[in-house]
Parts: sequence; C-alpha cells; structure tokens
Amino acid sequence: MNWSRRFDNPVPMPNGSTIRTLGEAAEYAIRRSKKARNTEPWQRAAKGLQLAAEHGGPFIFIARIYFCRAVHGAIARDRFLPGTTPDY
Repeated sequence: MNWSRRFDNPVPMPNGSTIRTLGEAAEYAIRRSKKARNTEPWQRAAKGLQLAAEHGGPFIFIARIYFCRAVHGAIARDRFLPGTTPDY
C-alpha cells in the first residue's frame, strides 16, 4: 500500500488546513470518534482510501470524493470536485 499518494487536488478542511495525501486523510479519519467512524460516509471513505492506497489510479479520485463527503457532508458532492472553488 502506498499511503503517500497525493490527491490530484488537495482537500480543503473546515479548520482551514489542507489534506494532500491518502495518509493524511487516513490519519484524519482515525482521529474521529468511534461513533463518527462507524457512520456510513466514514465507512465508505475508509474503504475508498484503502482501495486508493492499494491500487492508485482512478481509486484516488473516488477516495477523494468519499472523503470530502464524510468531512463536509452531502454538500460536498459538487463543491469540492476538481476544477471548482469552494464557496466558503
């Protein structure tokens, strides 16, 4: 597994920081409470991150979408796609 793989576009976080790699995203996910990690969006994000670390390629794009949805909720569907600018 290669957790140092980078997202094509960094993920803006609510606190103003930026997540750039699969490893950073995984560390962020692990720091969530157990209750939060057991929700469907976080379970999907974890699986996407794992597949991206194992296989790379298009899985990185998919993992980014799932991670954004877990962090920002359903609103992230359109706001954080590559080539768009967050409106906050």
